[in-house]
Amino acid sequence: MEFSRRLILVCVACAVWLSGCAVSKPHPSESQQPVAVTDSKKIKLDVSPSAKRDYDRALASIRAKRYDQAERTLVKMTQAYPTLSGPYVNLGMIYHRTGRSDQAMEALNKAIEINPNRPDTYNQLGIVLRSTGQFKAARDAYERALHFDPNYLYAHLNLGILYDLYLRDASKALDHYERYQSLLPEQDQQVSKWVVDLKRRTQKSKKTKTAQKQQL
Repeated sequence: MEFSRRLILVCVACAVWLSGCAVSKPHPSESQQPVAVTDSKKIKLDVSPSAKRDYDRALASIRAKRYDQAERTLVKMTQAYPTLSGPYVNLGMIYHRTGRSDQAMEALNKAIEINPNRPDTYNQLGIVLRSTGQFKAARDAYERALHFDPNYLYAHLNLGILYDLYLRDASKALDHYERYQSLLPEQDQQVSKWVVDLKRRTQKSKKTKTAQKQQL
C-alpha cells in the first residue's frame, strides 16, 4: 500500500494548456496519464492555430510517453512564445519523468517567473522536490499551490501522501486526504482505503502509548 502511494506521488501531475491548469475528474489510477482538458478559466492567447495544433500533439506525445518528441516541440514553443508558462511546466514534467531533476526544477522555476500564480506549476515542483528528498520544500510548494487555489485536488492528494509517508504527520495527512475526497464528485475508493488504514494505525499507536504509560 505504501508503494502505491509513493508511485502516485511521483506521477500525479497535470499536463497543461498554454494558460491555466486543465482539470478533469482525477483518480490516482489515472495519475500517470497527463490531463489535457481545458478548464472554464482558459485565457485566449495570441498564438497561431498551427502552434495550438503543435501543442496538442506535444500533450498527446506526453500521454504516449514519447517524451523526446514532446520535448522537441515544447522547446521550440518556449523559443517562439517566451512569455507562455505552459510549455515550461510540461517540460518540467518531461525532465522529471526522464530523470533530469535539475532541468525539471529550472524549467518549473522559469514557469513561475513568467506566471507566479499557477497552482499546477507549484504542484509539479513539489513532485520534483519530493523525489529528490527535499520533503519540507515539497510541502511548501504544495501549500503554495493551495494558496492560489484552495481547491486544487492534486496538491491536497500529494500533501496527504507527503504527510503520511514522509513527514509522518497522520493528522495533517488525514486532513488533506479528506479534503481531496470532498472535492471529488464521487469518493476515490483507493484513497478511502488509505484513510481507513491511517485511522487504524493512528488508533493503534494511541493504544500502544497508553499501555506504555500504564506500565510505567
